[in-house]
Amino acid sequence: MFNSIKALSDIGRQQIEKQLFDEEGNINDKNFIDMIRNDAEQTGADDNILDALQVGADGKSKIPLAALSDNAWLESRLISYINKNVINIDMPGMPMVQRSDFGIRDGDGLKTLSEKELNLGRKLNL
Repeated sequence: MFNSIKALSDIGRQQIEKQLFDEEGNINDKNFIDMIRNDAEQTGADDNILDALQVGADGKSKIPLAALSDNAWLESRLISYINKNVINIDMPGMPMVQRSDFGIRDGDGLKTLSEKELNLGRKLNL
């Protein structure tokens, strides 16, 4: 099961790499700025950020991202984007199905893990 989750996570990572990086592994400035600017517009970022997120005719950022008036905003949005695409895995039926024993029972639901198998036998700290 965890291999399936890893595979889904890898799909998200590959999508980010395809969108934001070129073949040599360098950041594609235009795609990155467009993605961040689109997010800024949707989240109602202030005008200073929107004005700074411009791409020149050469496809490069007009202003270095380090010069943004709110670097914490940029970091927050980038982490959110990565989490959405890599960590928060989107699976069909996920909103409709809740399984409280996810990761505790085997795939067939026949065997429940014993206390010794769970957390290496140590007491859980809640």
